Amino acid sequence: MFEVVTFLQCLDRVKESFRIVDSMLHPGNVSILEKDFSSCSPLRAPEDYVEFVNNLADIFMGAVQYNMESPGSDVRKICEHMVNAESAYEGLKIVNSMYMDFIGLTCVENSHEKSVSDLRDTKINPVGVGERQWYYQTCTEFGYYQTCEQSSCPFSPLNTLKTQLDLCKEIFQIPPESVRQSVQFTNEFYGADHPKSSRIIFVNGKEVVHF
Repeated sequence: MFEVVTFLQCLDRVKESFRIVDSMLHPGNVSILEKDFSSCSPLRAPEDYVEFVNNLADIFMGAVQYNMESPGSDVRKICEHMVNAESAYEGLKIVNSMYMDFIGLTCVENSHEKSVSDLRDTKINPVGVGERQWYYQTCTEFGYYQTCEQSSCPFSPLNTLKTQLDLCKEIFQIPPESVRQSVQFTNEFYGADHPKSSRIIFVNGKEVVHF
């Protein structure tokens, strides 16, 4: 019972922390966020704001997806920090610092321009290998995007389907309509969630969600 309550408290803390961050994303307070979360560069609205909140959300989404596969992907430890901190905002700061230590970062790159530039780079690089390829596959086949437009989402509502589709156009010059057509073809080819087959076991369960 303690475990269930703790994780519900954790979820509430995560929601609260992102609400606070969203409320601070304006010129008067954004410099505080830059300092508290060790941004490598000043945050410029609106693209850098989206990059910033997505980087924070990625910590939680990655931990849930790869829980216990590495010291930096430990949902229990993250939730302990969120629940035991003086405030939800302080908990988020601690979790961000913990993640930075694990990755070996001195600051977090929140520049949207830099991110797009890196994803456009076609040179082979052992660091971040596969990221460009994965983005291309989402733009041309799958459309797997973690958005936060529903009120039940614990993260920032700045992460929308539009911001994800915009990346396809910025990086690969693939417009949103082409993404939709590609996803429709993939669903029709593989049967989406109603394939015309039987005796299939879906090992991922009913659905895959982050948090």
